[in-house]
Amino acid sequence: MPIYPQSDVPTSVMDNALQAPTGFDVSLPEGTNPEPKQPQPSVWGAAFRQNNILAGMFRPAKQFEPVERYNPYA
Repeated sequence: MPIYPQSDVPTSVMDNALQAPTGFDVSLPEGTNPEPKQPQPSVWGAAFRQNNILAGMFRPAKQFEPVERYNPYA
């Protein structure tokens, strides 16, 4: 396929070039980075916070039975 310099291209070919589309609701930004997503409140986070609030109302279960001269944390 031959490649012609710009001066040799007929004007009828240059007039038939597609124009940029206009009239859309949102224009597409070119060459810009999108903004990072902002953190939103999480339903899971609310559920765990509620669970922690309710857990404080009850007496915590014992982890170890008391044994003489035995310290499980040592």
